[in-house]
Amino acid sequence: LGWMYETEQDGKKGKVNFTIWSDDFICPHCGSEISFWEAAVDLEAMEIYETFNCPNCSSQITKKDLSKAWSSSYDEILDEVRTQRKKSPVLINFTLNGKRKERILSDYDIEVLHKIDAVDISHLATSKLPIGDKTNGIIRANKVEYLHELYTKRAYVYLSKVMELIKGDSYLTAWVTSIIQTASTMYSFRLNRKNGIMKGTLYIPSLMTECNPYFLLQSKIERFVSSWYEGRGEGLVSLSSATNINIDDNSVDYIFIDPPFGANLMYSELNCIWEGWLKVKTDNEKEAIVNQTQGKTLFSYQSLM
Repeated sequence: LGWMYETEQDGKKGKVNFTIWSDDFICPHCGSEISFWEAAVDLEAMEIYETFNCPNCSSQITKKDLSKAWSSSYDEILDEVRTQRKKSPVLINFTLNGKRKERILSDYDIEVLHKIDAVDISHLATSKLPIGDKTNGIIRANKVEYLHELYTKRAYVYLSKVMELIKGDSYLTAWVTSIIQTASTMYSFRLNRKNGIMKGTLYIPSLMTECNPYFLLQSKIERFVSSWYEGRGEGLVSLSSATNINIDDNSVDYIFIDPPFGANLMYSELNCIWEGWLKVKTDNEKEAIVNQTQGKTLFSYQSLM
């Protein structure tokens, strides 16, 4: 699957490290489509402008003035036409002959994306995001309702294949699931290249960095290997509700408690990405949170605590 992250320059093949995608918007004055990247981002000045000019009519505008651009396409997994926020690839970072470079996409790069569009993924599985206080936001803002819609097509193909190849091995599953958030469309582009995820919520940024999963997985290998120690695997790990733990009296030498934070973090909702890949689902009946969707008030939270 490496061809999906391949580029070419001067007849030589290189590997794409990441691709930057930008939201497209509609100008309120002339009705034309605007790439947020082209209108507001200045790499030389290292600035993303709050106020900028429409490239078509030169009207001075802000991001808040713009309306979203949408695109519709056939979804093979769901066997239906889906409408999503329109994003365009604007820049690639790639390695060629051991040197990292950046440039706008070439005809070769566009052709690769067209080839990916033609790949049949109807055999791949997905899962629906749960309705919740946090998931409702990403559903409304982006019309993202399923796990695979949180990824570019090639990233979802690649990760699905890796999950198939590891055949449920718990150690390798931990390795792969350690990158599934970074590999998603929620990974934001930042001018200082210290890209990241907005924590505590589900959010797809207007400037998104699509990383090559191969390099993400490669970068984790050394960390996983270095975590080995004598006696690893001899401990006991269990998953159960804190409302009912069978532990004998006077049997615990040390206990560390990390309590839930009321309405600040919606744990099971935020875990839906990992749960989608692992094909498990939290029973949130006794989840100690304040959550309007679940009908849990502050009193419910206090009672569970």
